[in-house]
Amino acid sequence: MRVVKTYYMRKHRYQHSLALMVKRGHKWTTCIFLEYPLTIEKVLNRDADQFKDAYHSIIPDDPQVSKVARALRLLQRMAFITYKKKSAMPKNLKEIIF
Repeated sequence: MRVVKTYYMRKHRYQHSLALMVKRGHKWTTCIFLEYPLTIEKVLNRDADQFKDAYHSIIPDDPQVSKVARALRLLQRMAFITYKKKSAMPKNLKEIIF
């Protein structure tokens, strides 16, 4: 897993956003975009290779914890705000967060 900054064509326009790259396959990479509502999208590997690592981001800095762990904590909070309870979350999001 990696936390990346993206400049990617989404919803018919280029958007900057923060994403968590979860799983890389032969052709597609699964990304969770950290915005409301939480979206899980498959991105072509050639596009995902152009994403840059997020060194400075909205995730607060804590030297004890890695950026991926902080992103997962942020995802959990965002998911509970959006879906209110764990049973209402999509299955593919639950597999990643918990």
